Amino acid sequence: MIIAVTGASGFVGKALTNVLEQAGHTIMAVPRKLLADDSVKELSDFIRNADAVINLAGEPIVGRWNKEKRENIYNSRIISTRNLVTAINSLEKKPEVLISTSASGFYKTDIVADEESENDEASFLGVVCRDWEAEAHKVNHEVRLVVTRFSIILGKSGGMYPKIADVMKKGIKVRFGSGDQILSWIHIDDLANLFVLLLSGKTEAGVYNCVAPDPVMMDKFIDEIGKYIHTKFTVRIPELILKIILIGGEQLFTGSLNIVSRKLSSLGFKFKYENIDKALKELASSQKEV
Repeated sequence: MIIAVTGASGFVGKALTNVLEQAGHTIMAVPRKLLADDSVKELSDFIRNADAVINLAGEPIVGRWNKEKRENIYNSRIISTRNLVTAINSLEKKPEVLISTSASGFYKTDIVADEESENDEASFLGVVCRDWEAEAHKVNHEVRLVVTRFSIILGKSGGMYPKIADVMKKGIKVRFGSGDQILSWIHIDDLANLFVLLLSGKTEAGVYNCVAPDPVMMDKFIDEIGKYIHTKFTVRIPELILKIILIGGEQLFTGSLNIVSRKLSSLGFKFKYENIDKALKELASSQKEV
């Protein structure tokens, strides 16, 4: 297949490109400038021969959520997806499938959420994900639409793991908030392999929660990393301090999201890293920390 990918230079995009090319697919990395409002015609021309489109574009959400950051998080997802869908709909020969990203921030916290759980319209991330997905759903009905809701993605070259590991290598084990908040996650290798499956005609249109079947408490997550990195002392950062520093961005560290995927279970998808111990052992070994 010829696959057009937005956000191909990002953490997930690089891993996905590698796996898809190894599987024999041809990847066309969509330049970011083509996702702007004044470039829809050029975008249409660029993706004209694509059999599939994967939409990963979006400003990283880690950081201080000041006004500018919030606007960038929102606009980089909603506007780019709107323009991408407009470009797809303008094509005479449309791609077979559009896989468009969303996130577990779609759901309310402190519940066990599956693909049918309701949207958290009271939170910033809930609104972002709602509007993000709404733009994707405007794609022509001839195109099979798959919406992938990501949670924490574990990999050695991006995401949460290397940031925490780097601090721990300085001898500091950092704990966030109460520590009993639930963390739903997936290893980057499993996520890439899941996309291979979702691209195939073996899966139906709809929403898929991209999470491993082993959610874990934040304190246990930190302790598991600590098995492979020696630390001298522990610091717990209270939620209030995180709120002051991150202005809303603390949700990524203190929010409790217990996400399950009924659809992946029904598909019989085989995880290479189905539990947190195995996933973190692989990441630590790859960085020669054991």
